[in-house]
Amino acid sequence: MPREVLKQHNFYILYFVFLYYFYEYLFKFFTIQKVKINFFIFKFFFIYFSYAESFSVIF
Repeated sequence: MPREVLKQHNFYILYFVFLYYFYEYLFKFFTIQKVKINFFIFKFFFIYFSYAESFSVIF
């Protein structure tokens, strides 16, 4: 795999990790039901993208 592609993948991982922690930070302050639902949807997508990254050969 070319190095540029790997760098791109690493950038996306860092970006999702940043979003995850940022969302968790918001979640502590706003315990509105709507935010809770969005938070769990985001967690699902975060896990999905982590697995997609692991099996990047398949996709």
